Amino acid sequence: MTLDAQPIDSIADDVWILTDAAGFVQKCSPAAVALVGYSARGARGRELPNMFVGQRPRLSELLSAAQGTTIERDATFRPNDRKALRVHFRVERADPSPDGQILLRWTFTLRWPVGMRIPQGVDRRQLITVWRDDAMRCVFVPGGKDKRRLLVCAPNDDVLHEESAVSVADAFTRATELHKLIGSEEQSVPEKKARV
Repeated sequence: MTLDAQPIDSIADDVWILTDAAGFVQKCSPAAVALVGYSARGARGRELPNMFVGQRPRLSELLSAAQGTTIERDATFRPNDRKALRVHFRVERADPSPDGQILLRWTFTLRWPVGMRIPQGVDRRQLITVWRDDAMRCVFVPGGKDKRRLLVCAPNDDVLHEESAVSVADAFTRATELHKLIGSEEQSVPEKKARV
């Protein structure tokens, strides 16, 4: 299992947004609603390119995408009332709406920061760092039975891996397994380079 091969999204939901050809939001997946920081209703009608603070898609690019050209790149996206995130996005023409309107499908790949992964009602001060090394750390999010999470994070707080935790004891046992797994992957990398 390679941890950074698993982009984190909202509980296995794809992060996608449908816009018209000018970039105005028509519909969002539940994970995309969490990304933009508005309710599904509040996101509808917003100009999605204006939420980018770096590498913003231009109208000419969107019109090209409406003709069948795919746009794909890394960018900086700023959710409503939150810090900007690094994302990888792809824009391509989607199936038209029932009324024949041209739609664009935006898909996002991102690593959710810890702050966006903490369940409602859990205070950030409650987080417990189970282990830490130079490259990452493992954080246990306590809370009610349905709120316990185990997060493996990069130094900048991007979540690389997330699991639900049944109990505190299970979380600490699993954290130890993850640490051993990550350690063995890091040791095997130089061996692969030596063979090349």
